[in-house]
Amino acid sequence: MTETEVIGTSIKILRKQLNMTLADLASATGFSISYLSKIERNQGSITLDAIAKICSAFEIDVVNFLSLDFAKDTIHIHKEDRRVILHRENSIKYELLTRGQMKKIRGLLITLYPNNNEGYARIASPHTTDEFAFILEGEMILAVLDKNGNTQQNILKKGDSFYLYAGHKHALKCYGNRECISLWSYLAPPCFPEDIPSQH
Repeated sequence: MTETEVIGTSIKILRKQLNMTLADLASATGFSISYLSKIERNQGSITLDAIAKICSAFEIDVVNFLSLDFAKDTIHIHKEDRRVILHRENSIKYELLTRGQMKKIRGLLITLYPNNNEGYARIASPHTTDEFAFILEGEMILAVLDKNGNTQQNILKKGDSFYLYAGHKHALKCYGNRECISLWSYLAPPCFPEDIPSQH
């Protein structure tokens, strides 16, 4: 599958899992039914802003949505075969380290680029599962908003690790003049096996 096909298929599967019609999704996002239909049939392009609106309607984090994967299940992935699911120049890059929708655990490599004291590179919506991360290179600022509305901010360096509980909104930012690379692991968002396209 191409990246566009993965996105279109993911939208269709999640919409059906949520018992939403195209009309329901159109009403929730402001997009036309014809536009959404074309996206689901892989006949049109889609922007990251449009994906974010659709994810908001699905109540799913953008990264969790983009990490949905319908590739043939595989045990190993070579570096050159990693799937980049999000890349904002001079800001952040997400690389998927696991392939195959039936994987119960997902792995991500997140690279944060120096941004000259601009805003956070990534502000994540509260996730439905816990997450664990380990800093491989560089330093980052991690800000976590707990369920009581309190913000805790930490500077993490190479060799540090952290654990995020489900339901906590968090934000990431590179600290210093070197890029920061971190390894993340989390439980995969659910997807019904019968909805997964067969691989031929």
